[in-house]
Amino acid sequence: MNTIKLTTEQMAQLQSGCLIIIGPVNPAKWEPAEGEHYISTTGGVGIAPKTNNYADFGMVRNNRSDALKAVNPMRTHNRLLAYVDEFDAEYVPDWKNTFELKYFIRYDNHTNEWFYSSNAIRQVIGAVYMSKECAQELVIKLNSGEVVL
Repeated sequence: MNTIKLTTEQMAQLQSGCLIIIGPVNPAKWEPAEGEHYISTTGGVGIAPKTNNYADFGMVRNNRSDALKAVNPMRTHNRLLAYVDEFDAEYVPDWKNTFELKYFIRYDNHTNEWFYSSNAIRQVIGAVYMSKECAQELVIKLNSGEVVL
């Protein structure tokens, strides 16, 4: 059983018979959990140091199995970011411009081919946006095997 301390005002309201709703005033904001295993920048999995900021960056998991499961998707995403930084560094999507198409790549598991898509107003979380020219070139390189994410 938990004990809470009430202010004088709260105690008066409680005794007056007023409706009292108990619950968090401001629910806590989610943050990635601290864990035992971290994913290093080289893709390895190790025991997380006690004092680190790996959890803030989303690189800590509760168990080794979950950490290993995250390695390849993290590698793919980071390599895609690096590609766009190298070949389309000047591109910055303007989400206030609802007419500008923002391009990103996708993989079709049925045809086993890469293709590009675009959005003007809906942002796909985790997508790396680039110019149409960059997306077209990247899809060609991915489908030919010249680039591997």
